[in-house]
Amino acid sequence: MSIKIEDILALTKAGYTKADIAALTAEPVQEAATSETPTIQADPEPVPVAVPEQKAADVPAAENETIAALLAEVQGLKKQLAQHFINTDSVPTISREDIATKILGEVINPPKK
Repeated sequence: MSIKIEDILALTKAGYTKADIAALTAEPVQEAATSETPTIQADPEPVPVAVPEQKAADVPAAENETIAALLAEVQGLKKQLAQHFINTDSVPTISREDIATKILGEVINPPKK
């Protein structure tokens, strides 16, 4: 396998490190076959890994109280924000006098198209 310098430059521009390029360009080691018949090796069985599970009972009561207090505070802030947005929301309303003035203005000085 022959690697060109252009290939190495392209790999470095793609973000590969020197160690990555060396691993890619390394010649594969061929083991000498001791017998003419190939042998098939079965994959070893994967060993199950025990994953420690944290149960709700393992969590100290102080943490549960802290979480409950934080949840209550967030819900209170949510209600305050909703009330603030309701109070500060404004929809422009046009009174009858404003409509009459606008119509009269268009009659006296019509808009030019």
